[in-house]
Amino acid sequence: MRRIVTQCFSVVSTLLLVAGCFSSDGGVTASASPAADRWICPGVRLSDVSSVVGESPDVDPIGVQGISFFSCIIDAADEGHANASVRINWGKIGDNDSSLGAFFKGGRSLFDGDGVSFGIDGVEQGEGARTDNEGRGETAAWRCDDEKSRGIVVDVYLNEEHAKDRDPAVDAVNLVRTVRPWACGEQPVPNYTPTVTPSPGY
Repeated sequence: MRRIVTQCFSVVSTLLLVAGCFSSDGGVTASASPAADRWICPGVRLSDVSSVVGESPDVDPIGVQGISFFSCIIDAADEGHANASVRINWGKIGDNDSSLGAFFKGGRSLFDGDGVSFGIDGVEQGEGARTDNEGRGETAAWRCDDEKSRGIVVDVYLNEEHAKDRDPAVDAVNLVRTVRPWACGEQPVPNYTPTVTPSPGY
């Protein structure tokens, strides 16, 4: 009897393990890696950017003193993602424009007809616009339309190989969606420790 119970338990465990590898719609789902879920900047997980820059990028979180602006600069270090990069920036729109160039106002503004507009499902406040370069690099921006006049700018640059089957504009817009809740002040910035990490904007 003990042998039968043991065998049954083994079969059930195996079935549960196999079932756990598939999503409800039949697709295969990868188990989340603890390393991939680590925060590499305040508000930015490695898993958010690893498809562009690989699993071991060089990261430089920058809080600019004296202005409400934060930047997370991420450069690929893996050979398979060589030359790829991501830059995620948020803060007050005036500080964003003075630090990066006028993506919100002026001649380079993405919101005055030169950009492609986009929205975020379930979000009524704010508006987005992106470049349409049809190349390896694209920029997406989001205007929070809040009382502090905050905004987000994300730059994505793919390496030559990945640019064949990825769209950097899609990657940039997805990253805007990811950071928007805390970049626009709706939620606390994840992994932000004032005594350890640079200020993420405000």
